[in-house]
Amino acid sequence: MEGFHGYTSLSEEERIYLNYLLHVPGFRKKSMKSLLGLYGSMKDIMLAGKEELCFAVGEELGQKIWSAKKTYPMEVEYKKLQENGIHLVMYGEREYPGRLLDLADAPMALYYKGSLPTEEKKSVAIIGARNCTSYGRYAAEEYGYALAKAGVQIISGMALGVDGIAQQAAFAAGGTSYGVLGCSVDVCYPKCNRPLYDSLATKGGLISEYVPTTQPIAKLFAPRNRIISGLADLVLVVEAKVKSGTSITVDMALDQGREVFALPGRNCDIFSAGCNKLIKQGAGMACSPDDVLLALGLKESQTGPHKKRPKLEKEQEAILSILDTVPMGVDEILSALREKSMSVTVQEVLCQLLVLTAMDLVEQVGGMYVLKNFS
Repeated sequence: MEGFHGYTSLSEEERIYLNYLLHVPGFRKKSMKSLLGLYGSMKDIMLAGKEELCFAVGEELGQKIWSAKKTYPMEVEYKKLQENGIHLVMYGEREYPGRLLDLADAPMALYYKGSLPTEEKKSVAIIGARNCTSYGRYAAEEYGYALAKAGVQIISGMALGVDGIAQQAAFAAGGTSYGVLGCSVDVCYPKCNRPLYDSLATKGGLISEYVPTTQPIAKLFAPRNRIISGLADLVLVVEAKVKSGTSITVDMALDQGREVFALPGRNCDIFSAGCNKLIKQGAGMACSPDDVLLALGLKESQTGPHKKRPKLEKEQEAILSILDTVPMGVDEILSALREKSMSVTVQEVLCQLLVLTAMDLVEQVGGMYVLKNFS
């Protein structure tokens, strides 16, 4: 993309002009490339006459750029960015995310609050269903927390469900996360995710290619997904239907050469159907966070002898045979045990669950219990 290269860092004056050009309706990366190729700087573009601009980018766009110069308050609008803690970086600048540079459809510029992902650290995009199941909520939290704890940056879309849960878990682990938005960075969507929005702005970053005050509309979300996958070294799908927005991100990730992993689920669960299909088609299967860390080169393969499960009592074995990766409540476990003709009380079940948790075979998740991975 000649015409974008050569910038180490824009001056503040150049950035004022960049922000102005991004606000011109219909202005695209191709237009910027043409103009920079002719004029060499934003300032010289601004000094160009109407006929020159129309010749460079066409009559309609050239007229818009010329007309907007008379009405758009450039310095005032740029000052608003600064007052709201919004930064602007252009393709080719030193600060622009390196992972996006080789994308054919890389954004011409990015607005962001907070910071941008660190190039030296591994990044994983955790994506999935908005209306996720209890299994999806548990898995998003588990993977978000474990990966962040291992120093991995979590990338997602700040959406309800899997996205937001994974990002909140990353902060709970003391890690970092970055939200790529389908609106501008000064708009919190969905509004109920305000606490997460504020955390991203102060402990990670909010990122968008859309100019300030851009509201969330359906057609803006699919394009932003290429940035989510583009910023990641690996894309992890927690839960998804066969046909969903998640599949768009996966397709983009594959086109970008990113590795894709998915969590396996039950055949009867429509929210796992998409993941199971991905695995069938060749995606990596994530049975634990270690599988992802291994793929990222952050964990060595276990070559030693497998740890043996300690000898258990009859009731403990029965509980383990009932539990799965889908969280279960004590009442459900008790009912399942009685279906096995086992005469036990609630207190006895709770006691055994406490023992199994201490043995690291079972994990408690919000008052419910799941079977831990065991090798």
